[in-house]
Amino acid sequence: MADHGALHRRIDDESPPDAARHLRRGDTTFPSWCLKNTGARLLAQAERFLIDAPYIASNRFTLADIAAYTSAFAMRQDLDWSALPLLRAWYARISARPGVVRGLAAF
Repeated sequence: MADHGALHRRIDDESPPDAARHLRRGDTTFPSWCLKNTGARLLAQAERFLIDAPYIASNRFTLADIAAYTSAFAMRQDLDWSALPLLRAWYARISARPGVVRGLAAF
């Protein structure tokens, strides 16, 4: 089983400390780029959690899936889906959920 705590520690470790400093100076380009790249890397790492289970945190849909889906949806154009077959299948499963379909239709 994958160590889910490791992913949380990794997220904390990879939060870009320079982003806040650049935002204070009015530079929104660097923080946006840095956060997008960090998010894409962390989503790619989530692939390993899908080896043993159909969902991010367990065998059932949880808040972890909602949080990860929100990030994946926001970055869907930037992810290399061909290199992430488990994440791609997970994304398709979550996208097909009736609640997700209804929620996205509101936008």
